[in-house]
Amino acid sequence: MKEIRIVELYAGQQRCCTVTPEEIFSAFSGSEPYFVERDWLVSCEYLAPFTGEPGICRIDLLAQLDGNT
Repeated sequence: MKEIRIVELYAGQQRCCTVTPEEIFSAFSGSEPYFVERDWLVSCEYLAPFTGEPGICRIDLLAQLDGNT
């Protein structure tokens, strides 16, 4: 599995947000660390196809959410 260092969210060509794993862990700092780590690893499995070198995950939300609710 590729290590994700940065997640970049796009809407078409417009970058909306950049998030690091550290920011995600910090946002859930009140939660049980085991579950936060486990959920992050599951997320990384899903995000792996969108992740290139050197660990930058780029997702076009418009393309991913098209037709999905």
